[in-house]
Amino acid sequence: MKPAHFANSFARRNASPAVTALLVVLTLLACAVTVSAQTIYCGSENGRRQRCPVDTRGGVRLVSQRSGASCIEGRTWGYKRDHIWVDRGCRADFEVGDRGYDRGGRDRDRGRNNYSHGSVTWVGRVDHDVKLVISGSRLDVYTQSGKQYDPGRYSFTAPLPRDARVTVQRVRGRNDVYVTDQPSRYNNDSAAIRITDSRGGSDQCEIVISW
Repeated sequence: MKPAHFANSFARRNASPAVTALLVVLTLLACAVTVSAQTIYCGSENGRRQRCPVDTRGGVRLVSQRSGASCIEGRTWGYKRDHIWVDRGCRADFEVGDRGYDRGGRDRDRGRNNYSHGSVTWVGRVDHDVKLVISGSRLDVYTQSGKQYDPGRYSFTAPLPRDARVTVQRVRGRNDVYVTDQPSRYNNDSAAIRITDSRGGSDQCEIVISW
């Protein structure tokens, strides 16, 4: 039996207004608390800002970039309560929902710091193989092979949370970049990124790690 039908049936058998009111409230909460996940496409054509209407109260996650231009959360894409926005040529598929509604229903814009979403941008020189380890608001650089350079520079929009799912995008440079470790209790909730280049010689690299 569906929750709403059960509540109405039960209410008719019970004269107490307080019981009836409580059942109605519980029924509404049960029906509204979960948002089913869906995937939508949103694209910035000709480099212009574009809004794609959608209910984002269950959260938004970039699942597949479809443009040559970088899709960087807080810079070229973000979202508010009723839409996803993209800018400067970013085109991508986004997963919406499946996290439950935000308490209070507050708008979230990726240009602002948020407790569970953010990114860190790192710029540095890579000779052959470098590993980045991110924990909280700290980023450490380890040269695995090749010439060792200075650790470069980085900037966070928000600390890396414990339950994050990390992705990485190369903004500049010829290097290959990929995530080797997601945050978990087995690695003290840190994430690891590898930057490799087998072609020889150093190159300036810029990457954005998002969550």
